[in-house]
Amino acid sequence: EPLAKRRYYVVVDVHANMMISNQLDVSVRFEGVPIIPLRYDHYSEANVINGLNESDPPYTNLALGVGTYSGYPASFACATKAPTDQNTCGTRTLWYKFTSDISGKVRINYNIDGKAATAKANEYMLFKEVIPGDSTTNGLALIPSTIINDGGVLWAEHCVNKGTYYLMMTGCNYTIEVVKPNIRLIEEPGDFCSNPINLSLSAPGSTSASVSVDCHSIGEDYGENGTEMGCLFGPEGYKSTWFKVNLNMNINVDLSFQLAENTTALPSQIRYRVLYGTCNSMTAGPCNSDALTEFTLNCMATDSNDYYVQIVSPISAKGQLTLTVKADSAPNQSCVPFNPIAPVANFTVINACAGDSICFENKSTLGDSITYFWDFGVPGLANDTSTLKDPCWLYPIPPSSDTVVYMVTLIAINNVHNTADTIVIGVPVYPLPLANITREAPQDGYYVSAGEVINFFSNSSNTISAPPSEWYWDLSNGTFSTDTNPSGIIYGPADIGLNVVSLQLSNGECIIVVTDTFYVKYEDVYVGGFYDGASASLLEAYCPPDSVWIGGFYDGATISLFVSECPPDSVWTGGYYDGAAASLFKSECPPDSIWGGGINDGAAASLFKSECPPDSIWGGGINDGAAASLFKSECPPDSIWGGGINDGAAASLFKSECPPDSIWGGGINDGAAASLLSSHCPPDSVWIGGFYDGATMSQQLASCFEYIYSGGFYDGASVNFLTCSEQLPIQLLELTAFWDNDDGIVQWITASEISNSGFFVQKRNSDNEFKDVGFVNGAGNSNELNIYTWVDYNLINSDENEFYYRLKQVDFDGQYTITDVVMLSKNSISNRDCSFTASLFPNPAVQSGDISVLMNNPEEDNISIFIMDVLGRTLYKVQKSVQSGLVLYQFPELNLPPAEYNIMLIYSSGQVIIPFIITK
Repeated sequence: EPLAKRRYYVVVDVHANMMISNQLDVSVRFEGVPIIPLRYDHYSEANVINGLNESDPPYTNLALGVGTYSGYPASFACATKAPTDQNTCGTRTLWYKFTSDISGKVRINYNIDGKAATAKANEYMLFKEVIPGDSTTNGLALIPSTIINDGGVLWAEHCVNKGTYYLMMTGCNYTIEVVKPNIRLIEEPGDFCSNPINLSLSAPGSTSASVSVDCHSIGEDYGENGTEMGCLFGPEGYKSTWFKVNLNMNINVDLSFQLAENTTALPSQIRYRVLYGTCNSMTAGPCNSDALTEFTLNCMATDSNDYYVQIVSPISAKGQLTLTVKADSAPNQSCVPFNPIAPVANFTVINACAGDSICFENKSTLGDSITYFWDFGVPGLANDTSTLKDPCWLYPIPPSSDTVVYMVTLIAINNVHNTADTIVIGVPVYPLPLANITREAPQDGYYVSAGEVINFFSNSSNTISAPPSEWYWDLSNGTFSTDTNPSGIIYGPADIGLNVVSLQLSNGECIIVVTDTFYVKYEDVYVGGFYDGASASLLEAYCPPDSVWIGGFYDGATISLFVSECPPDSVWTGGYYDGAAASLFKSECPPDSIWGGGINDGAAASLFKSECPPDSIWGGGINDGAAASLFKSECPPDSIWGGGINDGAAASLFKSECPPDSIWGGGINDGAAASLLSSHCPPDSVWIGGFYDGATMSQQLASCFEYIYSGGFYDGASVNFLTCSEQLPIQLLELTAFWDNDDGIVQWITASEISNSGFFVQKRNSDNEFKDVGFVNGAGNSNELNIYTWVDYNLINSDENEFYYRLKQVDFDGQYTITDVVMLSKNSISNRDCSFTASLFPNPAVQSGDISVLMNNPEEDNISIFIMDVLGRTLYKVQKSVQSGLVLYQFPELNLPPAEYNIMLIYSSGQVIIPFIITK
């Protein structure tokens, strides 16, 4: 700055071993440098490389073809670095911009201060514009490079296709130097239908050609938007290569195709097909799913006809593809060849129910020169037509429950050659079936008795005979049925609790799903069945009649008689479990007959205020005294402990002294569940004899002892020491891994956290060792749901095929726990092998505002969420756009009355129904 006056200082620092008396010589030298204005300092100020050597705006916008071009020189002096600049080294950047009109490669190098051109990986970055005006990672996609030596000159080589690119000089290692970038565009044909690899034959014979696929792309030609890929892979994760075969012989030939590959991809990852016509008017021909096999097309025209071959391979594939085409004279020259320029009309239909739009998928010849005309075949309607490629049409609801067939016409027209093709297909419109599940009395209420026969009725209507309606029942007990009205269904002990029966009723492609929710319990207590009396609770009533006790297998098994008199002797004299859990709160002891007969006599007798029962309680049954609870009485005699296989197994001695050693020394389960709440610890013998000694000992006020674990088979197996135990640091609900384009995503959710510092993400290396690769901070102390995400960027470019991850959860005090392992595989890069899952909690719930649904999505999707009552009526509906991975949705407060409900989640490839209950 020549006009600025400044003062400068020279500071001399005295270092160790340097005497102060030493003489120092200090000199200052000034040199003039050329003044270069600050240019191209920001993404928005990029110099446009257009071959015209323009230094300042306005620039001439030109798309560059094959050739070598240079940017205008600029100086790093005074340049700055914006917060959005993606370089990790250097503190100043310079920007250049160019537009490519070719598909192939670009080579980049640069001159520093006029010296020989060079290229280093960290001194520049190349981006493709994704979002104009956005210089963040969202708007600019980084293009990877390879350093090559071409004739002694270093270049960085990248793949490019048509589009706009930004070149950022990172400023690494530079401060005031002047830089001039150079680019060389090299076209690689075969990336598009418009620049294919040409093969020609003017006589019977064969010809071959090879092409590099390193920089090919996909998405601009026939079917490559995903609508018409046929048997080909992709388009996501793949690229296409195009060959064009020209035949000029004026004879009919049998045309054979043979593909050879020398690439980094597997042959099973490559497929190809033949197409007829031109780039603007194409009809798909045979598709070959085995890349290395030869296939032949018979009787093909050769009078200047063109055939195209479209090949797809993985986007990461490197190397060459070779196509060999052989033409043999057709044995029958009078055969009628296929006309490749004539359009072919064809379509499929996505059937729907009456009242819904029916959509048509056009499978005809495609191209810019092809137009379509549809007639949807509604009698008496003149304007039931369309010229869209893939239209939808809403047909009128049929007047009856019959299927109505409409004759739909599609005409495909080639406007260049004035040719057309017509197809007529009958399209059925199915009536919406109806159903409402009921059950035959007496099993028609909310509660259903275990062991009883249940008959279901679909109450279906609007069903059809052609194609026949189909009933598919999921009966919730592990069985299924295709009957209209399933009968003779039995629910057993394994089905006790909430059950949801679902019926899927279909008319052709028209499907409805209805459900029936009920609770399976043991049957009524007094009607003579297998479980009579098993769980009857008589809070204030008199004793039930004798009939309750005299027949069933479990009569009296858990009867609770709170205020009533003791039941008659007959309660104890017949059933297998008579008296097994009788609770006599305020009555006298029952007669001796309670204890003298059943195999479980006295097994859970609770005598709150009575005297000890006679010795006969302990002397006979296999489980005598197994759960006797003596709250205020003296200890029972030694005979309680000396005979039965489970004697004393659950004795609870609340305020008494410890029982004699004999409690621990005999039975196989002696002392297995003794609870000594306020007493001293039992002698050492508690732990050293019985098979289950001490197996569930609960000592709430005692100290912890190591010798608890030194003797019996299950010694200390379930010991609960409340003063010594600790809660788990986290409650991990879900740990998952999935792909997001080229990145691997590890995601997890916790329900609670205690003193949680965070999570180390560990990844298995080639030595099968897990190493820390990242850290995510925890929530510390939390009772809320927390979702965590860690990204393994550009994972797809790794050499490995499978990747294994786990979490190391660390407390603030350094304690840690290790989770299970999750895996990612390149074989499932599209996540198609994954499935949508969902879970609901809590269930039952007090109100809807307490309920959350956790969804695990294999891909981005739009999810429709419904709450419906048992009649199928929608009470709440919302649609959510969700990302891939774990997504948590909490329902709002809806003031739903206590009842059973269903939550239905509809996603792109299916639906999930989850039943739940509101309690109040």
